[in-house]
Amino acid sequence: MTGRLSPASLATLLMLVAAGTSALQNLVIRLAGDSGVHSFQIAFLRSFFGFVVIAAIVLTVARRVPGTGAIRQIGASSLFHFASMLTGFHGITLMPLAESSALTFAGPLFGTLAAAVFLGEKVRLRRWIAILAGFAGVLIVLRPGTVPVGLGPARAWR
Repeated sequence: MTGRLSPASLATLLMLVAAGTSALQNLVIRLAGDSGVHSFQIAFLRSFFGFVVIAAIVLTVARRVPGTGAIRQIGASSLFHFASMLTGFHGITLMPLAESSALTFAGPLFGTLAAAVFLGEKVRLRRWIAILAGFAGVLIVLRPGTVPVGLGPARAWR
């Protein structure tokens, strides 16, 4: 044995680490929201510390900031990403973690639907079956009709 992981094993390990850190992030967001920290502050701090880490990596490894000719597109993308993060964090503070996780995992399903509708991407039968199975899984977790689904009905908007 060489002591190195195969690409498949490394990918599996990295996915497990990503899922674990994502769950930990959602827990911290929920705890901060429950203690009275506004979701805008949570999103700002997450963005700020993320920027510090990425800037340190870029400046250490690349020794300069990479150049680009698409600064407007990157700026617009950044604004949309921040708005998405802010609304997602606000949702985490209002909903039970199981519901917010189920909706987060449904993101690729909505992405596939949007690509088919707005970009004209061809979605074959096998992928439609996977999308339907994914939505069925989301419905099992959310249990609509049995448990009220909403924007945090037990909490007031902050």
